Amino acid sequence: MVAAGAPVAAQTPPGRLIVSVASDDGPVAGADVQAGGVVVKTGSDGTAILALPAGLTDVIVTRAGFDPAAAQVEIQPGATARVEVELELQSELEENIVVSATRAEQRIDDVPLRVEVVPAEEVQEKIAMAPGDVSMLLAETNGLRVQTTSPSLGGASLRIQGLNGRYSQVLSDGLPLYGSQSGSVGILQIPPMDLQQVEVIKGVASALYGMSAIGGVVNLVSRRPRAPEREFLINQTTHQGTDAAAWIAQPLADHWGLSVLAGQHWQQRTPAEREEFARLFGNLLEQTYISRIDEYGGEKLTYVSEQVDGDRAVVRARIITSKGTEVPVESRLLQKGDRWLIYDILVENLSLISNYRSQFDRVIRTSGYPELVKRLQARVEALNEKDTRAPSKGPTR
Repeated sequence: MVAAGAPVAAQTPPGRLIVSVASDDGPVAGADVQAGGVVVKTGSDGTAILALPAGLTDVIVTRAGFDPAAAQVEIQPGATARVEVELELQSELEENIVVSATRAEQRIDDVPLRVEVVPAEEVQEKIAMAPGDVSMLLAETNGLRVQTTSPSLGGASLRIQGLNGRYSQVLSDGLPLYGSQSGSVGILQIPPMDLQQVEVIKGVASALYGMSAIGGVVNLVSRRPRAPEREFLINQTTHQGTDAAAWIAQPLADHWGLSVLAGQHWQQRTPAEREEFARLFGNLLEQTYISRIDEYGGEKLTYVSEQVDGDRAVVRARIITSKGTEVPVESRLLQKGDRWLIYDILVENLSLISNYRSQFDRVIRTSGYPELVKRLQARVEALNEKDTRAPSKGPTR
């Protein structure tokens, strides 16, 4: 019997590849070497050995802290090939931005929500252009609109994607410290000198911060006092508005630091506003006091003393009422040319000017200068209307 057999083709033997990975500091251990679908880590000497099929093979080497590197090598059957790969330190231009608007500090690449960040460089640029508040900084962000609600006080609300300001939550270092927006004096008036960056979430964030964050979230991240800093800024507008701010930072220990932000803002009145105020205040005094002089009678005025100091003088007197009560009165005068004009009267040591100044100051602080003018106009009109309706005191028959 004769047996016949078919020849079996011999398989091509694999080749051997030795990869040496090094950097400027010497061999790199723990680097991932990938070639032909096989991944091997380099040992302490920076080498990795792979068994690969014959042919042209791409070798890719990666290691944390280094830029990836690649090489191409020809693998011969049953032979050993060697290749050296040089790794370079990771580029310093790559930024690692950390955000905290999602209630935890995370890398921006790892945040599941879309978070837009205004970096420190842009914040500093906006400080130089508008140091008074953060309104300009936010208004130039797409999807955000700063709506003025109180021009006299500089109050504004923040609208995100067109929703009302009450649906926008503003945070300080990830915490809702400011509460809801009032629409008058608000946190948008904060000088941006202590800001490190601004984080913006557009869209619903109510799962994190409740119903006040339906429109979105703006997180104002403060600068950390990592090094001693002293910054002073003074800015003045064409409308005679002045902003002055100071930033002082001082590290105290490894995990402790101190920072102080102080600011003062004031607005000078224009000549037209001063003229209008003088006219209204003069009318108020005339209608309140001078027009009522003829209503008083039976009182006696006794001169006490006078004191002159340059162009200023003080005249003291006593008013004796019909019941015999003595009321001390002090008049303060200012010389204008050859005339002495009374600019303040103190009755029982209570200054007329100080009384009005405290009232006016309280109105300006709570409601603004335009509201003060509005109240003065209403008061003068009411006094004029009252005098018009009052019957004239003519001789009786």
